[in-house]
Amino acid sequence: GMLDEEIPLLPLSLYRTYFKTGDRSEFDQKYLRRRYMLAVMTYAEYREKKGRFTEKICDLIFAILEESTWVLHAHTFYFVQEPCGEVPDVYLPEHLHGIDLRAAMTGTILTLTYYLCRDAIDKISPIIAKRLKYTVLDRIVKPYLEHTFPWPLNNWQVYIVSSVLFVTAFLEEDTEKREAVAERAMVQLDDYITTYPEDGGCDEGAGYWGSASGAYFDVAELIFDMSGGKIDIFSTPEIRKLGEFESRMYISGSRFINFADCSPIVHCDGKLIHRFGVRVGSAEMTGFGKLLANKARAIDENVFSFSMAYRSLKNAHFVIAKENSEPALPTNAWFEDLKIAVFRENSNATGTLAAIKGGHNAESHNHNDLGSFLIYSDGMPVIIDAGSGVYTKKTFSEERYSIWNMQSEYHNLPVFGGIGQRDGAEFASRDEKFNEEAHSVEMELSGAYPEDAGVVEYKRSLSLCGSDVNICDVFTLNSAKEVEFRFLTTEKSSLIESGKLSLPAGRALVYDPTLTFEAVRVVTESYDPKKLFDTDALWQIRLKTITNGGKFEFKII
Repeated sequence: GMLDEEIPLLPLSLYRTYFKTGDRSEFDQKYLRRRYMLAVMTYAEYREKKGRFTEKICDLIFAILEESTWVLHAHTFYFVQEPCGEVPDVYLPEHLHGIDLRAAMTGTILTLTYYLCRDAIDKISPIIAKRLKYTVLDRIVKPYLEHTFPWPLNNWQVYIVSSVLFVTAFLEEDTEKREAVAERAMVQLDDYITTYPEDGGCDEGAGYWGSASGAYFDVAELIFDMSGGKIDIFSTPEIRKLGEFESRMYISGSRFINFADCSPIVHCDGKLIHRFGVRVGSAEMTGFGKLLANKARAIDENVFSFSMAYRSLKNAHFVIAKENSEPALPTNAWFEDLKIAVFRENSNATGTLAAIKGGHNAESHNHNDLGSFLIYSDGMPVIIDAGSGVYTKKTFSEERYSIWNMQSEYHNLPVFGGIGQRDGAEFASRDEKFNEEAHSVEMELSGAYPEDAGVVEYKRSLSLCGSDVNICDVFTLNSAKEVEFRFLTTEKSSLIESGKLSLPAGRALVYDPTLTFEAVRVVTESYDPKKLFDTDALWQIRLKTITNGGKFEFKII
């Protein structure tokens, strides 16, 4: 098993590969494997207390301490020294270490090992724990207090702050430094929350919630505990909305409503959600958290789950009753700032679920997807959003929108004369109207397309009537143009009869039979449809018509 597994090597040449080829995967996997091994060994030794894992723990500690930097090669702009590149410039005493997501994660896991296994480590030598403490404080707390890092005000800011605060709480003995870190953390927490929409919606999606709003909760709880309960922000309604976003994005099993880079498969921390619900007084969250916690796997193989160390410690002492009751989720949800609407036929995972988003095309982890929607039936995908797939050097570069699944052409949207939506804050939806009683929403989407698409007006409405989802598109074009409606599915659709197509999960799509139908297999580069949708391929339904310009109406059920 893992005890006999070789610790992966991380030579400089492998680090430099990213700068030469753009490939980040091999270094990334080995870097994360070291940390995952250390976290697993730490918990194993803490539980068993027989010294069986101590030697390996010490080897892993030294391997990680001996890394020149903990900043990932793709994040070199978070080095303090300039310029930085293929070789980390951190060899002089006056050269502060950088802090990115991965450095923060590393500091947290090492601190957790120190806290849980120090007695075992000291039996080999007290020098190991002392060196660990010195290095973590030098690479995390020192640069945090002496340098202002330009972290984005998304999951980065709050995740890193939660990590630095954890390291400080468990390793830093200097009272002035502890207070300085806590003060800076609270200011940065306020900066983060002021950028958050009032509706509590996470524009990075349900998959990022655990390291965004979930990490915000971790920081709030850690500050509450460090201050002996004197600093308490849990009663504010904004915090409750942050939490309930996650429950309202739930579909079934491990499936969540996903837009932008969010994956359709999300493994949530049920105990965290339950504890969050208890703190803010949300029965919706406590019931949802209980459901997830009772379905959870024994060990989450995501190294980031181990790096939420304070969360792990609190979870370990929190017991949830074994019940199989389904939480009652709202049948309608409208996130007014994010412009996301969710409709459920029932208040649980059965029946039809539909969701649609507006907003703008410069959101965090943005895809060009305004007006795109998804549909699930009894928790099974019918019309889908692909999500992002595997991150590459392209993903967060100027070439981002050359990637197929970032483009509106691979979302559930029309293409006008071969032209789809464009990226940028100026490309936005407007005039969104949510009708709770009618289970419907509509939005104006002409502003999401560039001028050469020729879209003068474009109103899309979506409503849920029983188990049927009705989509109505009304648009005006300034000239004759081919219009092609595209819908992404997990199976190849075929004609049942004129104007009626087969869909996954035994559903059907009814449309105007004057449109020309074509099923197209999607070339899914850097993407595994088997892993995300249990299918060998993704398919597009393409429904095409030639218009003479002017006004046009298109309806599907």
